Amino acid sequence: MSTTRNPRSGIPALCSDQTREPLPGTARTGARTLALEHPRGWGRDILDGEALGAELSAQVKSWLKANRAQLQFIRRPGREGQKDHGSVTLFIADASTAVPVLEKMELAGPEELTQVDLSTPGHTPGAEKVSDPLLLVCTHGRRDRCCAVKGRPTAAALARKFPGLVWESSHTKGHRFAPSMILLPWNYSFGTLDADRAVDMFATVLAGELPVEGNRGRGTLGAPGQVAELAVAEVLRDAGRPAAPGELVVESGPDSPQSSSAGKSGGRAATKVVHVTRPAVPDSGGQARTWSVTLESQRCYPVVSSCGDRPKEGKSWVAVSVAGDVDDNNARR
Repeated sequence: MSTTRNPRSGIPALCSDQTREPLPGTARTGARTLALEHPRGWGRDILDGEALGAELSAQVKSWLKANRAQLQFIRRPGREGQKDHGSVTLFIADASTAVPVLEKMELAGPEELTQVDLSTPGHTPGAEKVSDPLLLVCTHGRRDRCCAVKGRPTAAALARKFPGLVWESSHTKGHRFAPSMILLPWNYSFGTLDADRAVDMFATVLAGELPVEGNRGRGTLGAPGQVAELAVAEVLRDAGRPAAPGELVVESGPDSPQSSSAGKSGGRAATKVVHVTRPAVPDSGGQARTWSVTLESQRCYPVVSSCGDRPKEGKSWVAVSVAGDVDDNNARR
């Protein structure tokens, strides 16, 4: 099996043009994300020693592991992102709390990162809370060509529409879905949205609604939970009662005692049931509602992990049924 190439140029096609993998269930997992402004070169891996030097990179790696955090390098879109402003901005997003929180602080440089105290989410010394969400768009061309070709124009278009809320970012995982994006503080991943649809997506977020189109899932959940949440979010959107980002509670996930799995004997695909709850809004008189989402493991092809890679077969969790009340009329999908 050979890599697909552009018939005119002979250049391998972009991986994001070839991949036919469902988006839900592919989000980068994690609950705490740090986004550090670094206008200079990022290298292929931001902590491979090229950007920060071997000694500081090793210190940052140990500090991130101790704090169970992930690091993104960011810069302002366009030429502004190449300028040295004398200090660097650090965003701290924690989605492990009941209400995800985003904070912002200024550092003299990356060498101060390991001195930041992350022990009190939402109350980091020297930081201020940020009320608006933050959108990171991967433009890490050294990691994958897709991110430069598709990420940079998307980031530029978003930044023009939402100044200050959109930053270019280092590798966000999933460049096969370029332009790849992370929405903080909830840690939702997005992909395959062109500039116009990305603008619509972020406008939906700012209106307090959880977008379904292009959504790869919430990184605080495993793949089945990501798929189940988005399946219910789609039901609610279609019923005119859209959920807010992070509002839905996924009560069971991969390897949970509440999940059920059918064996593969007899050629049957593996199945799983995940329960998703929309809590009652305080003082609204409404009731919490729960959906049972049945998922099935299905094969998908082709999956091209990075530009230049050979296509391969993958597996994805797919929602095959959603059972539960949408509103008082017991509308069902």
